[in-house]
Amino acid sequence: MNIKPTIPYLTKQLAMPENIVPFVKEAVLLLPGEEEAHFLQLFSMTTIDLDPQNNLEWFMTIDAACLLWDMQRYRGWKNASIALHHSSAVGEALMQTHPGFLALGYNETIHAAVRVEHEAWRKDPAAADELRTRLDAMGYTQDGLLATAFARAAETIVRIEQLMASCRRQFSRLVNEAIVRKEFRIRAHRFAKKQQAKNVSDLSQKSAEDGV
Repeated sequence: MNIKPTIPYLTKQLAMPENIVPFVKEAVLLLPGEEEAHFLQLFSMTTIDLDPQNNLEWFMTIDAACLLWDMQRYRGWKNASIALHHSSAVGEALMQTHPGFLALGYNETIHAAVRVEHEAWRKDPAAADELRTRLDAMGYTQDGLLATAFARAAETIVRIEQLMASCRRQFSRLVNEAIVRKEFRIRAHRFAKKQQAKNVSDLSQKSAEDGV
């Protein structure tokens, strides 16, 4: 979707009732780095799929969008936790393999030099390749560093996965209910059309009989 939805877009293009607007605005508390436009985009996509037709269904749509938003947050937090622990593992490996540390042990000068190397690891691809070669030679493989990061982040990852699983269950129940309501609405509409056609047919037949 190229359009960045706004509240007026939702009310005009997606026929969102005005009385629902305050609840959409207050649906999520945005954290630093999050943008309202991103949530509204997610809400817009959810609205298109669930096709709410009354107030209750609009509130179900809000809840569904909020659950999707939370799941996106949890994925981001999990990745951030792994990245943080990976960075820490790399820093420790750089210290353990630094020539000065191997010769003299820890001191502030060596610590400062390792900080410079760590910064280069993040920002300079050529320097990062050289440092990886040094780490590999000393037994600090990339798989090993990543495994260390996962191990250290394990408790956090497990907790986040539990939160995501809870969101998925709630989301699944909401969507299933929305689908049932939508199918019922479609069937009711079809039945009404058939009944209307039958009434017209009966009326025509009666008129014909009366004419005879």
